[in-house]
Amino acid sequence: FLSTLCSPTPWRTAGQELLGHLPDELTLLSDLTHLLLPHNSIQGTLPPAYGDSSKFPLVALDLRDNMIIGTLADGFFANSQTLEKLNLGVNMLVGRLPSSIFTTQSLQSLNLTHNNLTDEVPVEISYLASLTSLDLSYNLWRGEVPTELGVLSRLEHLIVGGYRGITGQLPTEIGKLTRLRLLDISNTKMRGKLPAEIGNLLRLQSLDVSNSEMTEQVPSEYGLLSNLQFLNMAQNKLAGSIPTTLGLLTELVDLRLNGNNLIGPIPTEFGLLTDLEVLHMQANELNGIIGAELGLMTSLMDLRLNHNNFNGTLPISFVLLGDLRVALFHANSIVGPIPTGVCSILILEQFMTDCNSQPPTVDCSCCTQCCVPQVFDSCPVDFDF
Repeated sequence: FLSTLCSPTPWRTAGQELLGHLPDELTLLSDLTHLLLPHNSIQGTLPPAYGDSSKFPLVALDLRDNMIIGTLADGFFANSQTLEKLNLGVNMLVGRLPSSIFTTQSLQSLNLTHNNLTDEVPVEISYLASLTSLDLSYNLWRGEVPTELGVLSRLEHLIVGGYRGITGQLPTEIGKLTRLRLLDISNTKMRGKLPAEIGNLLRLQSLDVSNSEMTEQVPSEYGLLSNLQFLNMAQNKLAGSIPTTLGLLTELVDLRLNGNNLIGPIPTEFGLLTDLEVLHMQANELNGIIGAELGLMTSLMDLRLNHNNFNGTLPISFVLLGDLRVALFHANSIVGPIPTGVCSILILEQFMTDCNSQPPTVDCSCCTQCCVPQVFDSCPVDFDF
């Protein structure tokens, strides 16, 4: 595919359905600094010459979403003084990372997501002091997340999860990465308490520790994360009550706590979350009445409180949620009529309560599906709308 080359610096050919192998001849282009070929159908192994920085001094190599196979050769990018961005994500790489890659002190962004890389998450990644973005997710790693990652003080994006072979506890040293804006260590078998030290990451905008085996309470210190917009702690084994401090996260747009063992009421402080669009708290042991503060969350579009132990009636303020499209209240102990105006004012695409009985436990003329009261599995816990 050399015929597609128009200018040696840089070469950007994304999504052009390029086929075949990477030619060694490209390394003869001494002025080429940015080789960007994502979203193609490039096959075969990555030629060792591409990692010879003495002859091919790349600044950026982006080959994500191709069909590159095999292992990375020993000596790959050894002691490179130029490479800043390396993206080999969504390929079919196997084996261990060569130790030489950890000598690339200029590297700022490393993305290896969705490959078949094996062994433990390399401790030597901590040698890459210039890293601002690291994505190792969805490989075949095993063992624990290295505590040494806490020395990467420039990191802004850290994504490590995506494989159940990752075990152990989330290291408290993560709390030293005060520049982090995105932290994703989801879909693992990590267990134990969530580190309170994550509350030190005041720049954090997105935190995802879902689908793991985290236990104990949600740390109240997470209420200090004033820039947080996305918080996902779903499908763990978290217990205790929801910290009232989460109501201080007024930038939140998406909050998911579903599939845990949480107890107690919804904190009244949640009424402060006026930018929140998604609230998933289904499949817990939450109880008490659903308070009037629900109506203060005026940006809500997707509200799921089903499969808990809530009682009483739905609050009159429910009618104020003009943007609401999904509202799931089934598999609770909620009774009585739907508040006046809900059926005539709100445009609900999915609205489910326990209204399938005679007489109905919940009187709802506009529900899209009526579930059987006290029958836990009469309607599913989770839906993909």
